[in-house]
Amino acid sequence: MTTGQPTLIDSPEAADTGLRCPECEYNLTGLTQDLCPECGQPFDREELLAAVTAPIPMWSRRRQIGIFKAFFGTILTIWFRPIHFAKRFPTDADQRDAFVFSNWCMVVALAMASGMFAYKDELLSEPFTCLMTSIGIVVGIIICEVAMAVTVFSGNDFEFTDAFALARMTRAYHILSVPLAVNYIVEHSSFGVPRGFDAILVTGLYVFAAYWWFCITCVAVTYRKHLANLILSILLLPLCVFASLMLSTITVTFTTMMVFILTQ
Repeated sequence: MTTGQPTLIDSPEAADTGLRCPECEYNLTGLTQDLCPECGQPFDREELLAAVTAPIPMWSRRRQIGIFKAFFGTILTIWFRPIHFAKRFPTDADQRDAFVFSNWCMVVALAMASGMFAYKDELLSEPFTCLMTSIGIVVGIIICEVAMAVTVFSGNDFEFTDAFALARMTRAYHILSVPLAVNYIVEHSSFGVPRGFDAILVTGLYVFAAYWWFCITCVAVTYRKHLANLILSILLLPLCVFASLMLSTITVTFTTMMVFILTQ
């Protein structure tokens, strides 16, 4: 007996197609009728599918499973299963979702950096230096992501937006790297003599750098499915990091000089 209500295709394992109601954002995946069961709005399936972007695994399901579970689950996958993450990452990913995820990662990383500054008693005594250091970190990360998108995540079917979305997702690694980098900067560049267990933290920074290099190489090779990306990653990743360090240093130096001039 027909009830006239939209029904779902009986396929619990069906992948999310990214099809959403233009009126209320309800997930329309699997519907057999072109009518949103949430708000009753009719929709043009072909028109919506033509404009749809592929959802990012787990993170795009944050409204269903909870934002914290989706966020930390995505982070753990990127940290410890980079090949699995790259295999499942779509070639036409939702740019907005990647942007939101990367911003969350940046907020968490900067919050941890602030905690490190406070632990070292520099947040109040050297607020301007702490601010400039944070700006340098943010600029360096963004430049490094752009460089990776142009180089190691590229391919014959290269689309910068796709590659940049993938680079943004790898910002999850900086939740670990930023506190280590801040410790190194505080103790060895800006504020003086190493103390206590700083040697362990500095060693951790180098160990993390090697692990990050390995993981990004795995992601690049797996996502673009080309062995040439292995060579590109090994050769170009250090150049991407070097370029980001140089340009972020120039940015911080120029900003500091402008502030000094304007405050005189």
